[in-house]
Amino acid sequence: MTSIYQKATVGATGLTLSLFAFLGNHQQVQATTIFDVAGDQDCFGTSISPCDFIRSNQIIQEPDDGDFDFFRTGSFNWTHNYTLPVGSNITGARLTIVTLDVEDNGAGDGQGGEPFDDRLFLDGLEVLEAFDNTFTPDLDRRTPKPVNSTVFNLDASFFSVLRDGNIDVQVVSDAGVKSDFIAIDFATLELTVSETSSVPEPVSVMSILAFGTFGVGSLLKGRLSGAQEQPNSK
Repeated sequence: MTSIYQKATVGATGLTLSLFAFLGNHQQVQATTIFDVAGDQDCFGTSISPCDFIRSNQIIQEPDDGDFDFFRTGSFNWTHNYTLPVGSNITGARLTIVTLDVEDNGAGDGQGGEPFDDRLFLDGLEVLEAFDNTFTPDLDRRTPKPVNSTVFNLDASFFSVLRDGNIDVQVVSDAGVKSDFIAIDFATLELTVSETSSVPEPVSVMSILAFGTFGVGSLLKGRLSGAQEQPNSK
């Protein structure tokens, strides 16, 4: 026969295990966005605002600009550095590069001449068809040109090289039949990462746990007292 004490103990244990199982399995996934900017965002050294149109002969390169704010052809290189939360996973990546006078769509100055081919590499991996939709009409150095902002939504094949907290970027403007004279103002890298964490134990749930344990204890005490006070039956 199961006694009142045994029944109450089993009830309290079941309640406790159920609540802790709920707390232990309750997790929350949070999304975080990480930004890194390379370059000084000064409209190619001109400080023109808004930076919509400038002439290529207006560009001013300062000593610490590296390959930014430099109108030329060849290889442009920079690095993005950032810190990923421990245990997080990259779920999205976007690279934006602000350029001047990119003429890459195979037309060659828009006049049907020899084709340009500006290419993009991330840690040596090529982003295929980069800049193919970025085009500037053929204009001389004294004519204002539109500033282009080209966005690259990177697929999951690049996530592994982004995991180490830095990425080397290379833009090559002389890979085509004809070299493309360009300038780069700045670039931004935007990473979306997910973090999984346990939700802190809510006060209300802990209160329920305490109340449940106290209630079962009170019930046990009451039943035991009642059993002791009953007269012996013959």
